[in-house]
Amino acid sequence: MPDPNWTRTRSALSRLSPVRTAALLPKLLVKGPRLIARAQELLARHHFGDDRFKILMVHELERELPEFGDLYQAILADLMADKPRLEA
Repeated sequence: MPDPNWTRTRSALSRLSPVRTAALLPKLLVKGPRLIARAQELLARHHFGDDRFKILMVHELERELPEFGDLYQAILADLMADKPRLEA
């Protein structure tokens, strides 16, 4: 039986083009140190398992590498899937 968790993220990952993703590797290498420093800053304030850390880090990735926007939205949707929602 498949794992019911993180289904949106797995689906978004399966739709990524390997060629397009590989073309972004140089950009990731340049931005990697800044992303690592930001993750360390966030970890100083939030535990790794804390959803706030995860959400803030996804938003940081979204700013630095917007090419993976669909993946980030899927990750956020999976993070929030089991959280209560406010009804309008």
